[in-house]
Amino acid sequence: MKGSDVDDNEGSKTLGINPVRNLHFAPPAMTNGRVTVAPPLDVFEDGCELWKSTLVGCFVGQKLPYPVVNSIAKRI
Repeated sequence: MKGSDVDDNEGSKTLGINPVRNLHFAPPAMTNGRVTVAPPLDVFEDGCELWKSTLVGCFVGQKLPYPVVNSIAKRI
């Protein structure tokens, strides 16, 4: 972030990920009238391994207290 004291590579170091990336363009395609992008298989497999134990949610309406959400997530 511009004007921030945060080290851009700090998160990568914490997770043990090499901060140097070789990015390649994956061209979009039209599938059933929708724009889709298919990453290379190795990128997809690496992403699956990295995120396999991650739960993402979106809460609609009233905000729930963190301890309640944490308790529910641990029971899943």
